[in-house]
Amino acid sequence: MNAAFDVDHAAILHKTLAAVVPELYRHCRDSWVLIGSAAARLAGADGWEPVRVGRTMTVEVAGLHVPIPVVAEQVRLLESFGRPKDLQRIALLKSLSEEWV
Repeated sequence: MNAAFDVDHAAILHKTLAAVVPELYRHCRDSWVLIGSAAARLAGADGWEPVRVGRTMTVEVAGLHVPIPVVAEQVRLLESFGRPKDLQRIALLKSLSEEWV
């Protein structure tokens, strides 16, 4: 069996939210809500397909190295989603300097 399928994603989600939600309440000036796959999972929906990311790069955020998909990979992912808002984001990403691609 693949080790990735042995992971208890629900437990990880709950542990992560327990760590970050108090900080969000403490630091966010505006109201916020959890959306996307995490919200769907908490509402009881399951069976999501994992997103496979190819090439990545790291950016520094508050002294932390955060991995993100390279721009070309972000474009590929957004194209696979195909929603109008994703297509708009593709145009913005493609307008970035070649050094980001």
